[in-house]
Amino acid sequence: MANFNPTTVALALSLAGAVSIAQAKPVSYTFTAEVNSLVATTDDGGFHDVDYAELAGRHIARGEKLVGTITYDAANAQFLQDSDPSTPGTSYDYRLPTFKLEYKLATGGFSYASADPGFASVVNATPSDSLLFQSFMMAQDHGVDLRSSASFGLGDLNGKLLNSAAMPASINTLFPGLLAQSGFGGGLSTLDGAEFFSFGAQLMSLSPAASPSAVPEPGTYMMMFAGLGAVGFAARRKRS
Repeated sequence: MANFNPTTVALALSLAGAVSIAQAKPVSYTFTAEVNSLVATTDDGGFHDVDYAELAGRHIARGEKLVGTITYDAANAQFLQDSDPSTPGTSYDYRLPTFKLEYKLATGGFSYASADPGFASVVNATPSDSLLFQSFMMAQDHGVDLRSSASFGLGDLNGKLLNSAAMPASINTLFPGLLAQSGFGGGLSTLDGAEFFSFGAQLMSLSPAASPSAVPEPGTYMMMFAGLGAVGFAARRKRS
């Protein structure tokens, strides 16, 4: 039986484990909401509060439930501006290259999936603060060019939700009163704005999404193979 050199084996195994399994940096949250306000253009050419709206085959109704997911990565948030540097507590705006906002009505009819980087505004102030995510995109449906948007707002009337003007790395979904003071909204319109609908929704639940299984990066596999190869080489030398 071959006698392994403990030092060689330990070195090889440490080499194999030198690169840890890569963990995803973005954080994801699932949410549910209920449509509680709806405004749309009407036949008289104006826009009014309505119970039902339809545009380019997409429809939505007051009282409908929606489900969605929001994902972002604060580590690569790009600071854009302080909306009013002379006044403390005004919003600090960020561009989010890693951002995904998706939602759909539980009954079908209307859905949204962001395609472009998202944006966020952070207001850390007394007596109230807030974190607002926004997304805009353009698409074509039923031969009509459309502009759609979505906004996801978290607020706290006591000003304790945030502790800085930087993008928070995560959201405390158990924060007292968070759901009561937070909301969701979206809209759809033709490019000329002649037809549109916009809605507001009360946030009903917010929780961390299930984390995907960690997947080793290619470099991790190479290091593992190199370590195992070193062990095999040491064994062959001992046998010879």
